[in-house]
Order: sequence, then C-alpha cells, then structure tokens
Amino acid sequence: MLRIVEVQKFIQSLQADLEKTAGITALRVLKEHEKIAFSDTGMIREGWMTLKDYEELPKEIKDCIQEVATRVTKYGNEVKIKFYDKQRSLDSISRILGFDAATKIEQKIDFDNLTDGQIDLLITKMTE
Repeated sequence: MLRIVEVQKFIQSLQADLEKTAGITALRVLKEHEKIAFSDTGMIREGWMTLKDYEELPKEIKDCIQEVATRVTKYGNEVKIKFYDKQRSLDSISRILGFDAATKIEQKIDFDNLTDGQIDLLITKMTE
C-alpha cells in the first residue's frame, strides 16, 4: 500500500513539472474552451451573405475556426467555414468547473426532538 502511495506521489510531481514546463494550466484550457463555447458565427459575417476578410478577424475568432474550405463553382468562389464543436467545449467547461459532479443534498435535522432510535434510523437511511 505504501509503495502505491509513493508511486502516485511521484506521478503527481511529474505532472506538476510538466504543467509548469509546458505553461499549460487549467485556467488556460478553460479560457480556450470559453472562446469556442461562446463563439458566434455572426463574428465572421458582414450581413447575411458576405464574410469578413479572414486576415482582419481577431485571433480570438480565428481560434474558434476548425476548418476553412474553398472551391470554385460556376457562380464564383464558395467558402465553407467550420467552427469547433460548441457543445463539446460546454461539456468540457462543465467538467472542469465541476458542474457535472453529483448533486449534493443537504438536510437540516433538529436532533434535539428525536429519540436515539429515530437518530439511528436516520443515520442508516443516509448511509444506504
């Protein structure tokens, strides 16, 4: 058992060093997901049919774009822009912030008015 604890501590120290060396923190990951989760396709448009010039888009908007595809049609150039999956980023944010953790239920009980038997019964039910 002691050996397992030592191995776990060693792994945790390696992970902490790697995080520091790479400069990747939970906050940085969260901020990247935030950009994607709250992105809006309107950020790349000038009206309904016209796209803004890609080179003029801010980095925060470009970071949300997964793919840009172009093709020539008989009507002119066609541009297809695909954003990263918003739902996946929202799910990741929920997981990072603990929103998907089991719901905690709190009850206030006045033990002064309960018998020992009633208290034992409550404890049994709460630990099931």
